Amino acid sequence: MNTNHDFMDEWLSLDNLQLKIKKELETVLQKEYNLSIKEFYVLYYLSKAPEKKLRLQQLQELIGLSQSALSRLVANMEASSCGALQKHVCTDDRRGTYTQMTELGENKLQGGLQTFQEVISTNFAQVDSEHILKQLLEKL
Repeated sequence: MNTNHDFMDEWLSLDNLQLKIKKELETVLQKEYNLSIKEFYVLYYLSKAPEKKLRLQQLQELIGLSQSALSRLVANMEASSCGALQKHVCTDDRRGTYTQMTELGENKLQGGLQTFQEVISTNFAQVDSEHILKQLLEKL
């Protein structure tokens, strides 16, 4: 059995970098756009969907939250205090509910995308991530 676990150092370096970036993104998104990172992901996935709307069940699978957690998150984003989403009842199946991005949601998404790019670029410029990844792959 191979007891050489040198790959773990590189893996942990990548994991720590990803955690650092997520924390920074969460802080900046909250401050600038009043969005959590999960709320930003909701907007992103909706932006890629036809008509910028998805059923809640589809969003749940994409975001990785429980049904109740996603329902709370979407309800908060639909509330007048946020206004990034609006709810629609499915005309084909009255049991289904869609959520759709509003113009305000689109504006928050566009600003958030710029923030994502800046934070990721800045953090990757500070480390040699290519070397870390190469080292990890070599040690596996």
